[in-house]
Amino acid sequence: MVNNINYPTSLFSSNLKFAGENQSGGVLSIAGCSAEKLVAEYGSPLFVIDQADFYLRTKAWRASLDNSFGTGQLYYAAKSFICVEVARWLKELKVGLDVCSGGELAVALAADFPASDIEFHGNNKSVDEIKMAITAGVGTIVIDSFDEIIRVASIAKDLNKVQKVYLRLTPGIDAHTHEFISTAHEDVKFGFSIASGAAEEALDLCTKSCIIKFSGYSLPYWVANI
Repeated sequence: MVNNINYPTSLFSSNLKFAGENQSGGVLSIAGCSAEKLVAEYGSPLFVIDQADFYLRTKAWRASLDNSFGTGQLYYAAKSFICVEVARWLKELKVGLDVCSGGELAVALAADFPASDIEFHGNNKSVDEIKMAITAGVGTIVIDSFDEIIRVASIAKDLNKVQKVYLRLTPGIDAHTHEFISTAHEDVKFGFSIASGAAEEALDLCTKSCIIKFSGYSLPYWVANI
């Protein structure tokens, strides 16, 4: 009977424990800390991260990357969750940070995170955000449109800087995921289409610029992992 089915606690991280499991899950603890005691002390709603688990997972990703490719930089997507303390953890772990807004960038800089290890993604960066990034010395700006090529080049010139960039490509691949999160097919607002020739045109513009330093491409991760 449905009433005898327990909550699927096996789907959660191993650092989450449930005492007296039932249909609602049971009494939750994270890293040995009772959720009931945490709420009693800090109130609810409450967002909790296990630092030891965060470090363990990050190091596992690093080891897997090194084993598979020999070298490379591991990046954490700030859009998953970012605060000053998490940015400090990433700095200690020597992990790069991928930001998508001026707010995320501001958090990273407030943590004294190395700007050179930051990638600035996003398909709707404002002039102020681009200026903020270049002024701070952000390592890489991932360019998403022809308008952005012009903006980055203009702002970098005004600041007397050469900015390293990647071009975000639209490979025209249907990843067979939910349509609301699919970003690799042709009819999408992100990146430069390979099939239409836009990617080649964008590359030509960047390589001819003395202000923009083209350094590579960016592809949707779910395409790269197919």
